[in-house]
Amino acid sequence: MKISAVVVDNFKRISHVEIAPDADRVLILIGGKNAAGKSSLLDALTAAFGGKNALPTDAVRHGAEAAEIRVELDGGAFVVRRTIQSNGESVLEVRDGEGKVRSPQAMLDKIVAARFLDPLEFLSMSAADQRKTLLSVIDRDGKIAALDVRRVRVFDRRTEIGRDAKKAAVELERLPEVTVAETIDIAELRGLEKAIDAQRAEVQTAKHESVAADRELELAERSVQRLELQLADIAEQLDQAESHRNAQRGRAEEARATWAGVAATGDDADERRSKLRAELDRAANHNAQVAADRERAKHRANVAADAERLAGSVATLTAEIEKIDTEKVAFLTSTALPVKGLDVDVSGVKFNGVPFSQASGAEQLRVALALAIAASPNLRDVWVRDGSLLDEESLATLAAEAEAAGVKLWIERVGDRDPGAIIIEDGRIREKKLAKSA
Repeated sequence: MKISAVVVDNFKRISHVEIAPDADRVLILIGGKNAAGKSSLLDALTAAFGGKNALPTDAVRHGAEAAEIRVELDGGAFVVRRTIQSNGESVLEVRDGEGKVRSPQAMLDKIVAARFLDPLEFLSMSAADQRKTLLSVIDRDGKIAALDVRRVRVFDRRTEIGRDAKKAAVELERLPEVTVAETIDIAELRGLEKAIDAQRAEVQTAKHESVAADRELELAERSVQRLELQLADIAEQLDQAESHRNAQRGRAEEARATWAGVAATGDDADERRSKLRAELDRAANHNAQVAADRERAKHRANVAADAERLAGSVATLTAEIEKIDTEKVAFLTSTALPVKGLDVDVSGVKFNGVPFSQASGAEQLRVALALAIAASPNLRDVWVRDGSLLDEESLATLAAEAEAAGVKLWIERVGDRDPGAIIIEDGRIREKKLAKSA
């Protein structure tokens, strides 16, 4: 559909404007001074189609009771009429060949897709907003946005795991291979030590008994000496003492013999115990080293397992990222993008493989216009604000692209020097001056 006529009354700065552009006209230049009503005309077109959300807060011209916007499409086959009261209330009426449309705003939403995109406004957006706008045009179900969110999450997770994997790999490289020896059975050595200690105790006991026997003998000898002095008086005691002495002498001789028999064994036990003690110390040191080696080997095995697991996780996440990228490419390939070479990723819009901001001015204009057309594919009219920013070359580029696409451009321009421009003064279209007859 194309706009074939527009009539605006008492809307914002416009008192009355009526435009019926030629059917084959590509550029409709709206000129005039600032605050003359140029922007009000484009706002009226937006308000006519866009619904209550597109209405400005102060829509009715000051001093008027109501504003009215009437837009004819395709030579009057489709008519949009919106009336706006000074209190902000509006009434929409849409007619087609069969009369009034029962759900007028729903019908308009199908025509304009409830969106309006100004090409120059798109060019002034940030990269993030350009990306968001492009996705709203080509990805209305949000599939690319969901893929990008998923890709960022997987990428961040892979980065996190990748750092851990690198740390594990460095740690594994730093750790040497560990050969763990067999432990020595200390229990058997301790059993030998216990037997030697028992033998040493036996020697000590025999020695003590021998010393005690000698002391007893000495006491007995002294007793005999005393008793011999009293031999005449205590013969009976002497006999007893001699008997006791003889008995003690036998015991002493037996104890000395026993001690003499075991003394050499005791000396040998000390030497063997000293050697065994050294062997026990060596075994303890060896087993401590074995335990340490086992811990080092266990730690290295754990690090190796972590390194292998993390490397596997990185590979899995990389594969998932590649899968996401493949899905996105497949989606973009199957989606009819407005311009060949246009692409979008998490960083923004790209054109021919480079950021959109690095494209030439003409390329940017072509892309922006194509997006504006794609945003409302059923309405073949695009309006452009701040058209004074366009030089002659840019204006010619837009005109050529619009003609090729079969759309009309309504462009707001400051001033009255553009050939063929519709000039608005004080809310009305300036009448063309007739040439004076000679």
